Amino acid sequence: MKRPSSFTALLCLFLAHGTGAQTADSSALRAADVIDVVVLGQPTLSGDFTLDKDGVISYPLIGRVEAAGLSPGDLAKKLQGLLGAGFIKRPEVSVRVKEYRSRPVLVLGEVLKPGIYSLKGDRSVLTTLSDAGGLTSNAGHEFLVARPPEGSESAAIEQFSSMPLVPGLSDAVRLPDADSLPPGAIAGSDVFRASFRELMKGNAEQNVILEGGDIVYVPKAAQIFVTGQAARPAAFKYVDGMTVQDALQLAGGISDRGSIKRLKIIRFEAGKRKEVKAELTDLLKPGDTLNVGERFF
Repeated sequence: MKRPSSFTALLCLFLAHGTGAQTADSSALRAADVIDVVVLGQPTLSGDFTLDKDGVISYPLIGRVEAAGLSPGDLAKKLQGLLGAGFIKRPEVSVRVKEYRSRPVLVLGEVLKPGIYSLKGDRSVLTTLSDAGGLTSNAGHEFLVARPPEGSESAAIEQFSSMPLVPGLSDAVRLPDADSLPPGAIAGSDVFRASFRELMKGNAEQNVILEGGDIVYVPKAAQIFVTGQAARPAAFKYVDGMTVQDALQLAGGISDRGSIKRLKIIRFEAGKRKEVKAELTDLLKPGDTLNVGERFF
């Protein structure tokens, strides 16, 4: 995938300046970030501003204002003080971040447009996945976020910026285990797992707040298998919360030779095969096999 030339310029700028002490506040502004300034009742003083390579914005009436290292709230107070010192009586100023261009992240796997994206103002994984075009039909039930060790943001960004982005990457990479890392992550990264089902239900804990250098990886969907005396035994896409009844419905129900009383789940845990009698309300796990036994005549 071709990366925008503007990103290359921003990457060089980021690597030249590094993260420095600015990482003490995750919302602190850096060079290349884009902010939206609103001065109540003053449209000519409101608008978007981009921090230059020195972390400065050029602001009407005032001129150059140092913004790097400040939070949006602190910058609003600073502008309010400067405007109130002889320009506007009791100005009301608000500042929000539109885009953290200094904080690129990599989105991989089953998304429509895998690539490198700068974080939007809310820095949420939901917004970033939307920027990446949303999910493909092959997306799994969960996503992973790999976060580089403290102080390694620059190294993480430099590594994934040189990583080739090829279509179908998730087809070639197995679903990472609990102790393994998504593709492109540097050693020592922390990995967070979150459920799309819970995210769509509005669970705020699942809407991970991203940091620069993070990798968001959407694995290909796992499968479950229905075998034995089902109407259409086959492999089916696993969906979070799937029950035995759900799987049977996908398989067209039980055949004339099958028995609802002879259902069993075959599951491998820690490398060991396990068979358990199944009820219709039992939850399935990725990789499970549901076997429908033959009824006695």
